[in-house]
Amino acid sequence: MNYVQGDGEAIDAGAGDIEKLLCRIEPCISILLPSQFFPSNRPLLGLMLKSMIAAASSPLRPLEFLDLCRRYISAAEIDCKDASILYAGAAHSGAVYHLQQAVEKGMKAFCLALGIATPESLRNTHRTPQPLLQALKAAYLVNFERLFSNVGGKDYRRLIKQVDVVVNSEQKSLARLPFTSTRGELGISRLFATLDNISDGRQRLEDTEVQVKEAVAQCLPEYRDAALSYSTNGIGIVGIQYYILGALTFPHESYTRYPGKVLEPWDYNKELGIVQAVPELLNRVPIMIEELRRYVEC
Repeated sequence: MNYVQGDGEAIDAGAGDIEKLLCRIEPCISILLPSQFFPSNRPLLGLMLKSMIAAASSPLRPLEFLDLCRRYISAAEIDCKDASILYAGAAHSGAVYHLQQAVEKGMKAFCLALGIATPESLRNTHRTPQPLLQALKAAYLVNFERLFSNVGGKDYRRLIKQVDVVVNSEQKSLARLPFTSTRGELGISRLFATLDNISDGRQRLEDTEVQVKEAVAQCLPEYRDAALSYSTNGIGIVGIQYYILGALTFPHESYTRYPGKVLEPWDYNKELGIVQAVPELLNRVPIMIEELRRYVEC
């Protein structure tokens, strides 16, 4: 897909061409933004440019995509309610299963809403959400790594690499992940702490984004409307949440229901890390789904 620069030269919105566009507008941006903005927040500018140009040049998503998004979101909300009822009745395996389903359906709605997936591609995720996790990694973890490292804590990158390793090669270990983190062992509490650090830095990220949007609108008047209406930080944070919580919960899709595996339904007791995490998940997952609903409906 081709886009047009201010001087009329067509470019492709790939990484190298976005870099050329950045170089072209950076002198203008540097005048309008505080001097301390560069270079630490330069990745944000590149992300915004790439997404804004695509949004200004691409056709709207088909209405049936949005309708399917809404239905996945509604189904995820039902799973959250079922999980809460089951946990209150000490039906731990059922509670974990429905939380896993809520996160997975939320991921599917998220990927549909942002064009990361299509209804056809979702057919390949029925048995495992790994393709969705990989898509989220490519869309958010890679592109947002430097940006979220500023607010996610000093070991954010190392943590994400650990999660990526266990998602792709150590699913049994992931299923038995302890709740409490130790110095040498990844635990669920550390994943939650990283999500909290990112959320706590949200206002700072959004304040920076407002400055960048206004500057880009002045420097690239042909994309003024796209710049002023664009938002990446909020939905980017939701993307990170879906990746981490999706990775945490997806092994439990079958372990909670079928015997003869590394974990069996009766192993879901209060000694298991994921069961200890259920109260936190019952708070986090509905908020994440509601944020996605607001995005889809806006």
